[in-house]
Amino acid sequence: MSNKITLNLNQSPYYDDFDENKNFHQILYKPALPVQARELTQQQSILRNQIKNFGDHIFRNGSKVTGADFVLNLDYEYVKLQQQFNSVNIDVTLFANKTVVGSQSGTKAIVLNTSAIDATLGDPDTIFVKYITGGSVTQAVQAINITAGGTGYTTVPTVNITSGGGTGATATAVISSGSVIGIDIVTKGTGYTTTPTVTISGGGGTGASGSATLLTAATFLGGERVSATDGSVSANANATSPTGKGSSVSVEEGVFYINGNFIKIAKQTLILDKFSNTPSYKTGISVAETVVDSGEDSTLLDNASGSFNFAAPGSDRLKLVLTLAKKTLTSTDDLDFYEILRVNAGIKEKDIKIPIYSVLEETFARRTFDESGNYTVRAFNIQLKDHPSDATKFIVRLDPGKAFVEGFEFETIISTDVIIDKARDFINVNNFDRLMQYGNFIVVSSYNGLFDITTHATVDLHNAAHASVSLLSPTNYSATKIGTAKVRNIDYVSGTGANQIINMYLYDINMSSSDFTQIESVTVPVSTYLTASTVASVTITAGGSSYSSVPTVAFSGGGGTGAAGTAVVSSNAVASVTITNAGTGYTSVPTIAFSGGGGTGAAATAVLNPVGITSKCNIDNTGKVGGVAGGDAKLFETDFNSLVFKLPQDTIKTIRDDASAIDTSYTIQRTFANITISSGTCTLTSSGSNETFYGTGVLSGSVVGQHYHAQTSAGTIANLNTSSPAQATVTVAANGQSVTILLDLNGGSVAAVGKRT
Repeated sequence: MSNKITLNLNQSPYYDDFDENKNFHQILYKPALPVQARELTQQQSILRNQIKNFGDHIFRNGSKVTGADFVLNLDYEYVKLQQQFNSVNIDVTLFANKTVVGSQSGTKAIVLNTSAIDATLGDPDTIFVKYITGGSVTQAVQAINITAGGTGYTTVPTVNITSGGGTGATATAVISSGSVIGIDIVTKGTGYTTTPTVTISGGGGTGASGSATLLTAATFLGGERVSATDGSVSANANATSPTGKGSSVSVEEGVFYINGNFIKIAKQTLILDKFSNTPSYKTGISVAETVVDSGEDSTLLDNASGSFNFAAPGSDRLKLVLTLAKKTLTSTDDLDFYEILRVNAGIKEKDIKIPIYSVLEETFARRTFDESGNYTVRAFNIQLKDHPSDATKFIVRLDPGKAFVEGFEFETIISTDVIIDKARDFINVNNFDRLMQYGNFIVVSSYNGLFDITTHATVDLHNAAHASVSLLSPTNYSATKIGTAKVRNIDYVSGTGANQIINMYLYDINMSSSDFTQIESVTVPVSTYLTASTVASVTITAGGSSYSSVPTVAFSGGGGTGAAGTAVVSSNAVASVTITNAGTGYTSVPTIAFSGGGGTGAAATAVLNPVGITSKCNIDNTGKVGGVAGGDAKLFETDFNSLVFKLPQDTIKTIRDDASAIDTSYTIQRTFANITISSGTCTLTSSGSNETFYGTGVLSGSVVGQHYHAQTSAGTIANLNTSSPAQATVTVAANGQSVTILLDLNGGSVAAVGKRT
């Protein structure tokens, strides 16, 4: 037996000596001569050769002629069975095509396939099923209904799903006008046997609540009896983890053209992975070739009843059979294998399309190319990102698409990553003034602390002002964190102290929740969290009415003591609360109550101090849509060519210059770190002859503000602008290789001094 159609029939006992090169196209029998067996054999070969030549003209080898549709099933539900039932080994094949029911769950299913125990692999007897009814087993969270919307929510609160015997269910809240109006299920989880508890916390509000409903799952319970509905066979499901999803591929009945033969394939199913739905295989058809004699098949015996030759052995038969087969992705043993479909880690990676009509397809392709050339049906979008571990390389991602190249169809169905080297070509530039484009920036204020631009440190993005970012625990801190980014550069704009306006240049922006417009503050990530805090402020959620005098303010709960405040009344309502004592030891937000004053209805929530955040800033109003406090955060200069968002975030489609022309050029920045200030002076020296500083002599304030900036270790941005030129006088050496900056700063060191070339 050979699995390749190459059997040599020109030998005993067949002696088929047909030779295509002799051009014998017909056997001419003579009446007076006996017919030779080899002549009859050769006659068949002549006919087969003609059919093959015609078939090769029309069909490609391996083409589907009719039917034979392939179906990949990644929901091939398995049920593992115990080997014995009533102390007797089961015959799992008896379950084939039966309808079965669980004795406890009531789940019903049709058995699609069976797999006997494999002691070598440690696989138990297994049936593969299609569920009909789900029975009474609950496993996943289907929905969360709002029972109370609450009040005072300024940001999206956290939805916690606990207990119920399961894990993994997550959800996000939707707020409107200060109330929770809906809860969306993100992941349904698994293993829930009872309804879990839903709690809503954070977001600045109170009173919201919800209740979960469970999804009835189609599954069999561990250890329950699984029986055919006709009572013919029973077995017990495995005690632990009896069900799950495997994977299979199936083919419908059809015909393939293989090496000059039209071969029928029967409907069949091939199990890829019994207990996994993330298979990685090349799948297709395998060709088996055998010679069958009358000893193997009695129908080949002479059936001429009553003759002397009755039941005598007849001629043998050449048998060709197609079966479903799988091979590893790296397999090269494909001589008898025709790949139809490729799946990698559970993702259909490739459909192998073998044209049915070869000549016609080539004819149409030529006409298509002559008429339309090469064109794209669905664009192959290309995305670029940094390699995670190799700074010298990029990763180029080619998204799925479809195109016609020289008239032939090419299609990809999954994204493909290709690693390429970064360009390393360079030229030396001297005395060339180039406007430095750092990329995209946000406008911030209330700047405090050090953001390390020398290492492009990662920062956290929050949907609340930094005064409301809590350090009581990772959970409290994460309640306002909605993303991360890296800081490329910091430029002073105006102002002094906490009121200075700064352009903070960001890249590798990665939003984990909400969107970029919701950013309110930036902080340096923290590694340690507080166990207790103090009260920073009070937010009025309801002013109440009819207050003729100042009511008493009382703080309770929260694990701390000592907090006190005085109410401020305006127009017979509580307008604000002034903190007179911050208290101590608060591990959660305390409750605030108002009493006296002749009125009712006042309500408020406390805000705890985010003690420990040393580097922080808020989005300035000028950095928001409309320039107002309630506007959305803006990302400026998005046309500049920098990698702004990490995949899978939306990216900027086209990079253009100020004249709206496509610009693929890149800019450079030179940064000097940890330069010591001595008597208010720091000196920078270039690193090579190809690097020079801007200008010569003493530069004007306008030039200084345009080309230089400084950030001290205390986080102060030196005022290098025209409004205060005395604070930063820059002297450049005549040779352009060094620069002295006179800073109006009291000692210390400069964390980063930059220039533009």
